[in-house]
Amino acid sequence: MQKQLAVNLDSINDGVFSKTNFSNYAKERLGGIDIRQFAPGNGPMPLQISGRDRVEFPGYFELGFGSGRPRDKQAFCVAPLTYAGTATVAADIANFKAALQGTEAVEPFLPAVAPGSVEHWLWNEHYRTQEEFVYTIT
Repeated sequence: MQKQLAVNLDSINDGVFSKTNFSNYAKERLGGIDIRQFAPGNGPMPLQISGRDRVEFPGYFELGFGSGRPRDKQAFCVAPLTYAGTATVAADIANFKAALQGTEAVEPFLPAVAPGSVEHWLWNEHYRTQEEFVYTIT
């Protein structure tokens, strides 16, 4: 964040420092999710956030860019999605506020995962329709 301030950015964030990645961010903050080890013939092939890009831009991935490692685990929505991250987000907010002390940041913000990104890697086994599932995520 200090580097963002040093180059005079008005809209700064925590550099997503508290998030290993946005898939983990969501999994840590949502209830109703089960993570399963993938084995051929045992459920769907694990979804990758780059799946749509792999179809549209295969050359990029053939050159070795992007994550070439296939996922070995798949996340499933197995119960009603609930929010389970109150303590975690409270810690993120407290850390961010502490880091902002003494700064003149105009538009500080904490980034969060987009609902459409969650729908992309989370396999629905609970909701009757995909529309109901996506609506619940949002």
